[in-house]
Amino acid sequence: ADGADGADSADGEDGPRGEPGAPGADGADGKDGSDGKPGAAGPAGPKGYTGHTGEAGPAGKDGATGPAGPAGPAGANGNDGADGANGADGQDGPTGYRGHSGAKGAPGKAGAPGAPGADGADGKDGADGKDGAAGPRGPK
Repeated sequence: ADGADGADSADGEDGPRGEPGAPGADGADGKDGSDGKPGAAGPAGPKGYTGHTGEAGPAGKDGATGPAGPAGPAGANGNDGADGANGADGQDGPTGYRGHSGAKGAPGKAGAPGAPGADGADGKDGADGKDGAAGPRGPK
């Protein structure tokens, strides 16, 4: 009869590392983006050209002659004539009589009062007084 199986041998060493795998398949398409906001208004356009000046119209006709103006004011009076020349001086009359003397003048006013007189000289000194009486006798 066959004999019993022997024991398993130990695992061998790891083999070399395999090559990298192939790239994966493409992902699904993303969703569409939302609509953008409207753009800002553009800048104002350039200023237009100035129009040409029109031609002058024809000259008007002359008006009818106006009525005559009112009469002017009366003229000013003429200047006075020059003064006549003076007549000649008459002759001197006779000399008159001599007049009387004038009345006597009134008396003059009284003079102002005089200034007060100077102070008189100081009086002489009086005589010396008498000696006083002797005092009481002192204690023993």
